[in-house]
Amino acid sequence: VNGQPKWRVVRGGSHTYIPKLTAPLGDRVHLTASIQRIDRGDRDVTIAFVDRPALRFDEVVLACHGDQVLPMLRDASAAERALFSQFETTTNDAWLHTDTSVLPTLADAHASWNYLLGDDAAPPTVTYHLNRLQSLTTREQFCVTLNPGAAVDPRLVLKRMTYRHPLYTRAAVRAQQRWADVSGRNRTHFCGAYWFYGFHEDGLRSAVRVAQALGVTW
Repeated sequence: VNGQPKWRVVRGGSHTYIPKLTAPLGDRVHLTASIQRIDRGDRDVTIAFVDRPALRFDEVVLACHGDQVLPMLRDASAAERALFSQFETTTNDAWLHTDTSVLPTLADAHASWNYLLGDDAAPPTVTYHLNRLQSLTTREQFCVTLNPGAAVDPRLVLKRMTYRHPLYTRAAVRAQQRWADVSGRNRTHFCGAYWFYGFHEDGLRSAVRVAQALGVTW
């Protein structure tokens, strides 16, 4: 209520750490590969693609939204069907812009995340104040607003994007506690921000947990 937590960011953003993560893999990283199905056998896992030959692996890690798991698993177990059917996502429009009218009127009231509530039928409008979050020293104030509606001046919009975010229902929160019931079984592991609070850091936390299950300490 009286203060704000310190928010840490990686200097240079994802442009600095993604190349370091993928460098050891060389040309074995396949981008924009549409997965048709995943078949798990006694000795390996076969991944069939829409536009390229199938590949076999010792283990598979599904780093995706929870509601994207079951459509990929050809042989989902009863436990997997029961658990992953509880996860949902919402689709949110996101605009990068410089319209500060969506921030609180008083500068001292500006926060890293700011929200406006509409009527019951409309989703809340949430604005990320990037100058605060990323310590930007520019004269312009950069914001990202989710579900902007008519709140943002279209003339000040720099980019429009659409994202899917985890929807936290009571059933989803209960399902979060059952990760060990499915992950690490049948040569299959699951990670993603939906296992925790939905932030990028939760995705990392979830990935570290899977890595540890595979014998890798980070």
